[in-house]
Amino acid sequence: LISTPTPSGDLLDISIAERFKQKNVLQLLRMNPNDMIKKHPSDFVTLQAHELTLTESRAIYMHLMPAVIQWNKAKSNRQELQKCEWFESMKRAFKASLAIYEEHEQQFGCSPNNICCKLGHKCPVELDKNPWYNTDYGFPREAIY
Repeated sequence: LISTPTPSGDLLDISIAERFKQKNVLQLLRMNPNDMIKKHPSDFVTLQAHELTLTESRAIYMHLMPAVIQWNKAKSNRQELQKCEWFESMKRAFKASLAIYEEHEQQFGCSPNNICCKLGHKCPVELDKNPWYNTDYGFPREAIY
C-alpha cells in the first residue's frame, strides 16, 4: 500500500498502511460489497475487528450495508444467518463506540479540531485521530473496485 502512488500522486501514509495490515477487517473496504455476499461466514469471523477507531467502524458499517441487506433476505440459510450475526456484533461495537464518543464530546466539548480534555490519549476524540484519515489522496467519491 505504501509503494503505490494514490490518484493524487502522494504515497499513502505508513500509519494507514500499517493499520490496514494490523486490522485485516479494513481490507473489506477495498472489496466490492457484491463480492462479500458470496463469501463464507468463516471469512468474516476470522477478521481482526476489535479496537477499531470510530472512523474505521463507521466506514465498515456503511460499506457492508448492501451485503447485509442481501444476507438479511436469506436469513433462513444458516450461513447467511452467521454473517448477519457477525455484522450485528460489529454494529453493536460501532454503536457503543459512537455513544461513548458523543457523550464525551458533549461532556467535555472536545472536537477533532481542538485540544482535548483532561483524558489525554484515552480521549475518544483523540483516539479517533490515529491514524488520521482526513488527508485527501485524490480517490474518487464514487465506489470503484
